[in-house]
Amino acid sequence: MWNGIGVTFKSYQRGANAGILSTDAVFTDAERQRMQAWMDEIYGVFKDHVTAIRGDRLKKPIDELAGGRVYTGRQALELGLVDKIGSLHDAISFVAEQAKLTDYEVRTVPEPKNFLQLLMDQAAGGADEPDRVSTGPAIGSSFPRTGSDSLFRLAAPYLTQIDADHTRLIQAALRQLQLVQNEGVILMMPPTLCGPVSRP
Repeated sequence: MWNGIGVTFKSYQRGANAGILSTDAVFTDAERQRMQAWMDEIYGVFKDHVTAIRGDRLKKPIDELAGGRVYTGRQALELGLVDKIGSLHDAISFVAEQAKLTDYEVRTVPEPKNFLQLLMDQAAGGADEPDRVSTGPAIGSSFPRTGSDSLFRLAAPYLTQIDADHTRLIQAALRQLQLVQNEGVILMMPPTLCGPVSRP
């Protein structure tokens, strides 16, 4: 592949297996044997862990069960690979019982995004950093220019079950968000549920 696209390498190696993971050459026989030995060692440790933990609950020798085979939950139960089949709720309850906890809280990490965060993510094109919840593009950036009502169009499916007064408030908030994104700073009045005030 590298030759086909015109990429060449100049390697400086110290030791017989220094370039074993290099992508510019296939394994030599010695490198292939060394790599296979590493894989066999890791696989042996894995099987030892399984037999140490499951012990005599295994219904067959480990080599007949392992080898990359895939089992359903029911098959794993019959073969002694698991003790029970249950849901996440069952597992949490079991762990709490083992820890003698009666009062505990279960948290989802990262926290589920609320309506506004989902909407801002959609407006930003879905770009999200893996280690934190995004609330949309940074101040000074802009939403995709798919029309001045892009936020309203994105919000429309979420607003179908909301009454008219709250829909009006959400639309006003979205207008303010768009202004903040475009201008950086705005001055605004707090929203209210009462209708517009008529002036003489």
